[in-house]
Amino acid sequence: MESLARVWLIALASLLYVYAVVARLPKNASRLVAVLPIAYLFLKIPWLLSSLFLRTVSAFFLVWLCNFRLVLFCFDSGPLAENRDSLIRFLVFAALPIKAQQRAGGSTSKFQQPPHLLRSVANLAIEAIVMLLCLRVYGHKEALPHQSIVIFVYSLHLMVTVDGLFVAAAVLAQLCLRVRLQPQFNRPFLSSSIRDFWARRWNLVVSSTLREAVYQPVRAACGGVIGQKRARDVGVVAAFLVSGLMHEVLLYYMTSQAPSWEWTAFFTLHGLLAAAEEWLEGLLGPGLVGRLPRAVKIVMTLTALLSTGTWLFFPPASRHNLDLKVASEVQDGVRFLVHGLMAAARNATAALHL
Repeated sequence: MESLARVWLIALASLLYVYAVVARLPKNASRLVAVLPIAYLFLKIPWLLSSLFLRTVSAFFLVWLCNFRLVLFCFDSGPLAENRDSLIRFLVFAALPIKAQQRAGGSTSKFQQPPHLLRSVANLAIEAIVMLLCLRVYGHKEALPHQSIVIFVYSLHLMVTVDGLFVAAAVLAQLCLRVRLQPQFNRPFLSSSIRDFWARRWNLVVSSTLREAVYQPVRAACGGVIGQKRARDVGVVAAFLVSGLMHEVLLYYMTSQAPSWEWTAFFTLHGLLAAAEEWLEGLLGPGLVGRLPRAVKIVMTLTALLSTGTWLFFPPASRHNLDLKVASEVQDGVRFLVHGLMAAARNATAALHL
């Protein structure tokens, strides 16, 4: 826990420097030069953590989301530019995977009533139980009758873990701020296309960050050269390619091993599929595609996701035994928590008898 506190104290001090010093510099090159040492520092400090889980989560928050937002801020764009008038808002939107919900006019939507913290805490409790059940299965996966069951458990574990992290971050943000936050997930199991899954249902904060940091600049740069329609497809594939590369970076923080590039291939393939969906809809017409029953489109989408995930996404995690390593860390964490609670109870009992 000391290492975790050290990592985030360094991150907090770095963000204070950005708020107090970098924000006063002219945008573009001056800010970018001033931010580069912070971006490099964020690449290094997750290695202070010996826990695979905590190191990966810290790398996701700092190396990916925070660094991307800092680069956007250098060009006066993104959530940090929108929240530069308040120190606490600047720090929260820099450090946590959240995004404020915007009104139709573009201003930040504020709460009209207290946030539903109890519902969020209840969701976290349910997801924690599901995650513990998944970890229990990992210890007996060799006895399972079919590999598809393992893939299903992997998928379920991934969904509840990522959603749990984002819900916890949202709860923390809502304790600090009074703003309405965009949802991080929108029932991804009801996706009717690859585009629907990635753009409107799965990990929407990351999708928004990639849209601002990669898709929009690439589309703007290519639009005058190859036309807006092709530039849109190039922007989509570029965003998926960058997502794949950042997933490889996270895998390196998990394993310290050279990348196999399977995750890059997975996300690049999905970028091509998303662009192909757009092209096919334009060729056949939206009416023909729209006449397919929604249930059929959902089954086709989930089949594509699971089949490509089985081929390219899950093998690196299984190859490095990440499931068993995470299960071991969770068991150690639960054991530490139980011992801590028992020690606190003993101390409280002893104090009552004094």
